[in-house]
Amino acid sequence: MSRAKFSFKDFEPSETLRTTSNQALERILDAAPSDSMAVARLTKRIGGYEALFEVFSHSGQFTARTFEADAESALNFAASQMMSRLEAWKLSRFEGANPDDGFLQAANERA
Repeated sequence: MSRAKFSFKDFEPSETLRTTSNQALERILDAAPSDSMAVARLTKRIGGYEALFEVFSHSGQFTARTFEADAESALNFAASQMMSRLEAWKLSRFEGANPDDGFLQAANERA
């Protein structure tokens, strides 16, 4: 079973947009917690396109959504939002932890 799925609703994307969308989702999944699954959707709406990325993991759920006039802008903005959220998660996940704890634990296990 795939850990990532990108879908398009109410329009047929160009092959270039389909490829770009799947590449963006793969980059997001690569940056996400290791146990993550991700889904994304690009939907044609009146006046533009809605892009949605969702990442699900034991570390939490991450969501990015945007509405833009064209599909590529919506895709790029939502992907950028998601990457920012994942980067913030990475920076905060070890807050309050002593950076030497892992080293000391590993050293004690070898002793």
